[in-house]
Amino acid sequence: MVDIPSGNERQASLKLGKCWQGTKPVIIWQVSPWGAEKGKFPKKQFLILECQQAKRGVTLRSLKPSQIKLGGGISALLRKHIPAGTVRQILRHKEDKHIWVPIYQGGVESPLWYLMLSYGKPPELSLISHEGTTLFRFGQKGTFTKRKECELTLPHKDSAVAYENILTELLEENALDPSLEGGEVEKKVKTEADEPISDNASDLQRDAKQKLSRRIKTVKKSLEKQQKAVPSQETLDLLSTQANLLQSYAYLVKPEQVSLKLEPALTGLDEVLEIELEPEWTVGKNVEEYFVRLKKRKKSIEHGSKMLAKISRELTDMEKDLERIKSLDASDDDILSILKRYKIELTAGGSKGASSAKSQEAVPYKIFKGLDNAEYLVGKGPSENDLLTKKAKSNDYWLHLIGGGGSHVVVPKRSLGKDGLSSEIKREAAILAVHFSKVRQDRSGEVYVTQRRHLRKQKGLPVGLWLVDQSETFFIKYSEKDLRLILDR
Repeated sequence: MVDIPSGNERQASLKLGKCWQGTKPVIIWQVSPWGAEKGKFPKKQFLILECQQAKRGVTLRSLKPSQIKLGGGISALLRKHIPAGTVRQILRHKEDKHIWVPIYQGGVESPLWYLMLSYGKPPELSLISHEGTTLFRFGQKGTFTKRKECELTLPHKDSAVAYENILTELLEENALDPSLEGGEVEKKVKTEADEPISDNASDLQRDAKQKLSRRIKTVKKSLEKQQKAVPSQETLDLLSTQANLLQSYAYLVKPEQVSLKLEPALTGLDEVLEIELEPEWTVGKNVEEYFVRLKKRKKSIEHGSKMLAKISRELTDMEKDLERIKSLDASDDDILSILKRYKIELTAGGSKGASSAKSQEAVPYKIFKGLDNAEYLVGKGPSENDLLTKKAKSNDYWLHLIGGGGSHVVVPKRSLGKDGLSSEIKREAAILAVHFSKVRQDRSGEVYVTQRRHLRKQKGLPVGLWLVDQSETFFIKYSEKDLRLILDR
């Protein structure tokens, strides 16, 4: 099979490492960028292939997902056939939307294997040889290992124009910020909390800005403290070296010895390595304790990295909300909603703006302006979703994430022009449906789109849950820039 040229011979590729299977139909591959600008990307990343109906696609992340399945037949098959390899492109077909991951091995110029993530309902992940034989199919319906000929044409040089290479896009989304020391936190958080607010701001805006700015400073201190608490990779590597070398040269340890010194000739290191020992313990006990410490240190790094990512995301969200508060376009309802999100209480007695806002009956939805004067109404919670959908007219359009919790999004028919629900307006409404859901961090998902008349609220259904009698579904993937165009409009 002839390789599809990347268009740039120096373009980064991914070297495949360990492979895991998720508790849901997900495959996780540890990868390291190769041929990329040094220091631009994390040295260790995770290539994630999602085979779920509501969450289909390929992503790169810096943190290993927590829902790893021990063992797993599919990951065992992948390790058997692909113990090592390189990914030079990740190809998405422009028409059928199937995603192909060609895998190269041993310096061969053409792919020996292909991972193909179909766009079906539900999607499936298949392993296909360069000869066109499908070895397995994996998805929500189960695992199928009966070999058969692939019905699709494998990507080749002559069909390159039908595909787009999304590897560069995935890498750039996961790039490190060079201004951060050591790349400990991948997203730089810029704070402008000390900037003066406009003279035209309301009392509510001033009070909210002051309180959220203080909360941001507190979270920043927490982030700095967590960064210092996470052990460095160098410390972990040294401890691993000491544990393994002590186990190998345990026979050199004498009773009540306080340390073991190993010469470079034994270790292959540049200098003498000294391993501290507890003289009252046996050599076996010392070896055991070194491995116990190594295990604890690994867990500490994993937990600390998760906490860093969580605090960093929280800080980023706070900074964005602070900018919304400082905006003169922000309504009192928007500001009160932001304060409620962070459990921030207003000054005792409240401000004039707060009092007037509270006295008004709060609507159960957020309002966003769309293209061509369209309106997007987004429910604020499960109860509010019910109210929003009940109040919608029968010809209003309704969108919701498939297979996950999230806000109902209604596009009133009255706000649409004679062209109705155009593809651009539908895309923007779908972006909001994914953003205000549990998968917002992935910036992708599959969405229902239908009219209110095709929904039913059956007796006994939980709050926020509706039955969909008839609907169109489509998959949406968007960038942060796409989202900001809607939120900042």
